[in-house]
Amino acid sequence: MDLKNKAMTWKVALAYALPNFGLAIMTGPIQGVLQGYYTKHFAITMAQIGGILFLARVIDAVLDPVIGMVSDNVRDRFWGRRSWLVAGASLSLLAVYHLLVVPPELTFAYCRLWIILGFISWTISEIPYLAWGMELTSDYDDRTKIFSYKTALGFIGATLFLALPNIIAFYQIHMQGMAADQITRDFSHTSMHVSFWLIAITMPLFVGMALWVCPGGSRVKRAERKSVGEILRILFSNKAMLIFMGAFAILGIAGGMQVAMAYLHVSVYLALGESVSVIYTIGGLFFLLGVPFWNKFAAVKGKHVALITGLSLNVILFIALGMLKPSHSGALLGGRPLVFWEYMLIFCSLNFSQVVYFSMPPAIIGDIAEAATLETKEDQSGTYFAVYTFVYKLVLGIGQGLALFIAGSVFGFDPKVVEQVDKAATGIKLMMGYMPAALVVVAIVVLIGYPITKKKQRETQEKIKELDLTVQD
Repeated sequence: MDLKNKAMTWKVALAYALPNFGLAIMTGPIQGVLQGYYTKHFAITMAQIGGILFLARVIDAVLDPVIGMVSDNVRDRFWGRRSWLVAGASLSLLAVYHLLVVPPELTFAYCRLWIILGFISWTISEIPYLAWGMELTSDYDDRTKIFSYKTALGFIGATLFLALPNIIAFYQIHMQGMAADQITRDFSHTSMHVSFWLIAITMPLFVGMALWVCPGGSRVKRAERKSVGEILRILFSNKAMLIFMGAFAILGIAGGMQVAMAYLHVSVYLALGESVSVIYTIGGLFFLLGVPFWNKFAAVKGKHVALITGLSLNVILFIALGMLKPSHSGALLGGRPLVFWEYMLIFCSLNFSQVVYFSMPPAIIGDIAEAATLETKEDQSGTYFAVYTFVYKLVLGIGQGLALFIAGSVFGFDPKVVEQVDKAATGIKLMMGYMPAALVVVAIVVLIGYPITKKKQRETQEKIKELDLTVQD
């Protein structure tokens, strides 16, 4: 397929996106739910799990540039970027088995080992997978399209994972004849085991389909190896990269805080544990509705404008999350407490607007890497994506660690206590709503100076074509 001139077909975009069905479950909701699941059901404290996640993020982040540079240097060997996806996905299955099918006496050492190995295996596949997507098309809008498909498939997988407690409960009641008061609609050992088999079956199938349908992508004809120092010099001299990654680092800390506290906020503080699955499932549907909307918005206004717009809506919704309080009265509407409906409204709106946080950044990094290719005449897209994931994972870990430490150790939030004291409630509201909102405002201000527009990206593409820099795999 001539990637320079042929528009991205929906079949290629869909096939590329399929592996993200399983990868997104592993790197998204599993990470968000596991910390709450472990601290609620096992003798693991919030401080311990926060420390493990921070350590795993740091190790993972340090590994990112290594994977990026190596995948750039062996770009023309084996299956190119695709071989890394196969290796990482295979190792991920081993790690996920041990994270989801855990022994009855879960220990700190066990958690530390398999969480760290899980993060490493996800990195092996993630960075080359992102770079491969960028290389599948050179068109500004098609690049947004392919990463929007990737985002959508990821959220389909995430939504199915989050719906499993309700699906299992339906099966237990209507197929096994169990009484409603004998089951749980919250995350349990059963739902975690089923989640593993969902990933174990779909991951090999979807990776195989991606390899079968998608081409290798385009790459520069000659790529010299550079030292780490030279690569850092190039990266730090790139204005667009500095502006975007500065803003994204701030967003990552805010995101880490919410990843750490989201499940605990809704299931423990708001006492909606039995409703978590249905809330997350419906919220996931709103995320999918947002994918085509923001894709079209970005095509008209530009990717960074879409990102700023979506983030501006997030600020309002984060503040609304911080204002929520548990309902102490009886069911008020549809057999559910009022806070259920308040949270549902905010959560669905947030899912719709947060599409930009997942779909726009990798497409933006693709544009930045492409501009760097024109300047250096070398393919360093893997390195650019490695820096992107390095910063993201490092600051996400910082955000997670800070939130769990501050909410648990400073404010005294305890996942095993049904009703929190006022100080503990203040801590979780601060980490879940108010602090992320403030950080996003700062990130928006930084993003206003981002320089690559659709017009500039197309000018870059024309120059790359004139110089005949790329070849197709």
